[in-house]
This record gives sequence, C-alpha cells and structure tokens, in this order.
Amino acid sequence: MKLFYYKAPGGNFGDDLNAWLWSSVEPQLLADPDDGYTLVGIGTLLGIKMPADSGIKLVIGTGTGLEQPQPLDDTWKVLGVRGPLTARVLGLPPTAVVGDGAFLLRSLAAYRTAPPTRSGVGFMPHVYAASLGDWGDACRQAGITYLDPRAECRETLDTMHSCSMVLADAMHGAIVSDTLRVPWVPLISSCEINTFKWLDWAMSVKAAYRPTELRYISVLHAVRDWYWPLTGWNHKADAALIESYDPQDPRSTDSIFERFLARRHASPLKRRLNRAAQGVWRRILLPTLKGLQRRGLFEPIDRRLRARVAAQLRELGTRQGILSETAVLDSAVERLKACVRSARELADGSAAASAHGRGPAGLDARDA
Repeated sequence: MKLFYYKAPGGNFGDDLNAWLWSSVEPQLLADPDDGYTLVGIGTLLGIKMPADSGIKLVIGTGTGLEQPQPLDDTWKVLGVRGPLTARVLGLPPTAVVGDGAFLLRSLAAYRTAPPTRSGVGFMPHVYAASLGDWGDACRQAGITYLDPRAECRETLDTMHSCSMVLADAMHGAIVSDTLRVPWVPLISSCEINTFKWLDWAMSVKAAYRPTELRYISVLHAVRDWYWPLTGWNHKADAALIESYDPQDPRSTDSIFERFLARRHASPLKRRLNRAAQGVWRRILLPTLKGLQRRGLFEPIDRRLRARVAAQLRELGTRQGILSETAVLDSAVERLKACVRSARELADGSAAASAHGRGPAGLDARDA
C-alpha cells in the first residue's frame, strides 16, 4: 500500500517518523504500492486533501484538528484514531481510539527499554518556532540539549532516548518522550500551539497537560505571536479550558469537546479576514522582518531575549516531568499493533478481512 503523511518543507520530527516507522513495525505493509490501499499515518491528517489515486484509505492512529474534516465515505476504513476528541469530531465511538501512531516505537526492540544510563535535559520547539530565533544558543547557555525538529529524525530520536527529561513545545516531542518512558514537560511557544491536538493525545493515555508559556526567543518571535491571533489562531486563550481537563475523569472529554465545538463555526467574513491576515504575514511582514533580522538590526535585543529564554529553560529542567501510566500506554500499543495486522490482512486480501469487511479494531466510515 501507499503511505500518506505530511512532508514538511525542511523536515518535521513527528511527520518524519512515518518515513521509516511503519515498515519497521511491519516490513511487508508497504511492499506493494499498487494494491489499491493508502495508509493514512501519523499526524493531523483528517482534513488534508488526499491524492486522487489513494484508493481505500486506512486510518491508523491519525488525528484531526478542530476544523471539520472532509466527509469520510466508503473509500475510508477507520482502524483507529489518535484520541477521543478526534473520535467525537468524526462521530465514532470511544472504541475507535487507539492512540497516536508514534506509540508503535515501543514495539521496536531498540526503544522498548531504557538505555543503561540516561542523563541531561532536551528541548524541542515546535517546528514553526524553530525558525524564529537561535534556540540552539539558548540551550547552550542553559546546559540543555537542543532537539531540532527539522534535524534527521532517527538521530534526534536516539538523542531523546538517552535524555533524562524532555521539555516539549512540539507535541510529538512529548508523545515520543512518553513512549520512550522519558519524563516530559509541556510548553507553549506561541498562540499557534494547538490545544485541541494536545488534549486529544493526552486524553488517549490519561496524561496530565498543564503547559508553561515560553518567553520569546527573538523580536521576530514576539511580533509573530502578537500578530497571529488575527489569522484565527489564538490557543493561548485556552487556559481556562486546559484547567478544566481532568485526565482521570472521562466526563471532561465531553465538556471540553462541547466548548471547542461552540467556537468552531466562524462566520464566512471572519474566515476571509483570517486568510487575508495570513497573506499579509507571508507576503509582507515576514520577509520584511526576516530581512531586518539577517542584517543584525535586532541582534542586541535578541541576545537579551535568548539569555532570558536560557534562564527559563534552566529552571524548567529542574521540574518534575510527566509520564502516562505504563499499563495504559502498553494497552494502546497493543491496539495499534492489532490495527497494523488488520491493514496487512486487507492488503493481502485475506479471507478473514474479506469476510468481515474490517479488522479487529476497525470501523467502516459508513458505520460511524
């Protein structure tokens, strides 16, 4: 089968896991790209336009954002989704939740157990924040390992595996850390950090989520964050909603989803204004600010901002990290492995898959 995932320009850690993880878990899964199936992999992909030649689309551990995804017709087979909020958006039952596909790292021998020794704190910014300033310099000042989300995925993964804790602004920095049993601390670098996606994953393993807001790394970072609510993104306004999340109370899923749903339907005028603001940023403000940054005009201020971030990272590295319960995580891994087996059966045209029309964890989209 084919594999569909978002290929970020310049790379992105969570997305790039797709390129090798699925074939490592099940070597024959992607052996025949012409069998009429497409695996929809790790990421927030239920809302992205699919290629015309996708055939039957198999969903394993994928998520959606708050936006309404395209209708799932009978060319979709949902074997399992990332979390309960995604299930609610799609109208699926709680049994459809299997967790994020990156959990499958725990099924690989290289990552099933901790290395003999772990030491040092790592920090991974969101991929959008990574280009806004010199996080590497701030990490050097703080004595922390910089985990660049744009770097080679497996090298970054191995570095994370050896850390004693990870400070995670990138969601898959937290997801992978939790999977590797490395404690993590959630951060927010900007109003663009998507609360819906973070809670969707956290709810799937009953993990706590109380993020700390990061200081600005540069003038560019500050201006972007101040401007970005005009584009329709302002997740810093989600503080009260995050506070209401109780990982041990399944009822909080319903109340949080309803609160998200109430604000999903922006007016056509507001959506047009948001898109116009995005265009102004891309075509005018960002090139202008990047040019001034390259000329060094912001450097005296940026140097002081990096020192402030370094001090904050140093303090964050002394906190107690979060880990989901191992039994809950392992249960999710087993559900994901069952989904992979179902996908393999479908690709092989097995008698069992043909007879039942779904795998053991699967739901036809038309049954949702």
